[in-house]
Amino acid sequence: MVQGEFIVSNDEALRMFDADHGLTLDSRSHFRCKDENSQMDLIKAISNAQIHANKTRAENLLAIRSSATADPLLVEVSPLRDTLDELNYGLDGVLVQLIDTRSRSYCSVDSFATAYNISEAEKTVTALLLDGLTNREIAEERGTGIETVKSQITSIMQKADATSRVELVRRALKTQPPVR
Repeated sequence: MVQGEFIVSNDEALRMFDADHGLTLDSRSHFRCKDENSQMDLIKAISNAQIHANKTRAENLLAIRSSATADPLLVEVSPLRDTLDELNYGLDGVLVQLIDTRSRSYCSVDSFATAYNISEAEKTVTALLLDGLTNREIAEERGTGIETVKSQITSIMQKADATSRVELVRRALKTQPPVR
């Protein structure tokens, strides 16, 4: 984001802007909240995340809703700076990450499988875990026994050095490139 301009994106972020989540991208590629109070909160969060005189302020997390009862769109605003000018852009801005809490979109596990030497069967199980399926549901989906699923999940967790399903899901999601 340079002078309020949206400069990097991914398909999921663009989908969220097009959907009715309370946050849009105007014709000048600037963020705009539909709700004025949310807009003021977003401006304040971006301002607070800016880096001035080598001082970093903490990240900000906002929940923006399209209506009072809608699931929130989470907006995480963090400082972003190229202090050594390694990118030759003199970058001093913020990183804005959008998280759609109601999205159930497909998440590729290819990078995760490559990083942790996950087999094709384990890759399928990992994808189903990311979809939130239980062991029983995974077994039914794959036409295998529940003990097979448990064994595959144990193997995946060992390969990824994860101590819980939550940690396993986090590791899998972290292997997703966030921008295009």
